[in-house]
Amino acid sequence: MKSKLLTNKGWIAVAVVLALLMAACYYANRTVIQDRIDEMNYDEEYKSKRSPDGLYYIGFAPNEKGEKTGTISYFIGKGFVLDESEPPAYYEDIKILRVEESAYSECSGLKKVTLPPTIAAIDKKAFMNCKELKEIYIPASVKEIHKDAFAGTEHFIMYVEEGSYAEKYAKEKEIPYDYYAPAPVSNERPDYSKEVYEKDYENFLYSVYYHKNKPYCAIINCNPMTKEEHVTIPAEINGVPVAAIAEQCFVHCQNIKTITLPDTVTNIGDYAFAACNELDKVIFTEKVSTIGKELFDNSNHAVINGPSGSYAHQYAKMNQIDFEPQTDT
Repeated sequence: MKSKLLTNKGWIAVAVVLALLMAACYYANRTVIQDRIDEMNYDEEYKSKRSPDGLYYIGFAPNEKGEKTGTISYFIGKGFVLDESEPPAYYEDIKILRVEESAYSECSGLKKVTLPPTIAAIDKKAFMNCKELKEIYIPASVKEIHKDAFAGTEHFIMYVEEGSYAEKYAKEKEIPYDYYAPAPVSNERPDYSKEVYEKDYENFLYSVYYHKNKPYCAIINCNPMTKEEHVTIPAEINGVPVAAIAEQCFVHCQNIKTITLPDTVTNIGDYAFAACNELDKVIFTEKVSTIGKELFDNSNHAVINGPSGSYAHQYAKMNQIDFEPQTDT
């Protein structure tokens, strides 16, 4: 009887232990699930978003007070070789405080940047290897610039406010500088009546963006499996002019032999027509004013067809690309 009683007590103890273990597992599982929900909510709350003009990815993070703040995480306009950038001071009501690492690095066409008077910091390699940069305007709100923020970028002028941290930085780095007075932040919201998006159009993927408060289209990708041999870029899509052929747009389009650009296109991105084995020529107009690097990389027999004396003609000479002058018909 005694041993049986001990056995019953033992089973009771085992049952209690199992119950405690099950409860612990339950609460641990609930904690893991809740942590994951919290993490997903955090990711959703702070994930990067495209700016209303379509030219920037804005990152988000809480500051030491738990307030949501914004950063310039990437300049999308790099792909369209835009020559100017004036990032926003706010995303909705969220103040933008930082230019993130590599946000503008390798921007081959960028010549001028005007930072808003909300920016407090410029991170490492933010403007690395911007070979065409001529001027950057840095407000007194900036209190931190990484020592390698402009690595590989030379021959530009830094415009600063007198007595600011940026002036001190320019002196220490022996960067030419001059003074300026930044414009106040406007409370007016630009009219972005044309929705910023990416959509398919025939064999293309295109993007709508705003530059200097006007809407434009960029062709950002051509279907590499297209069977078309002679491609004509439309002058407009849904009433918006096509102004740019983005970087790597036609890479590996193996069947295309000729590409004709409309006179609305002004900008051609890096490697735009690279690795197109059958490409014979791209027909330019005199309106093209900016062309990125390595235009025909591994497109070995492609030539530029365009008006004599045009920017496309100059680009062909500078980059040792065969040029075919257009003839009047």
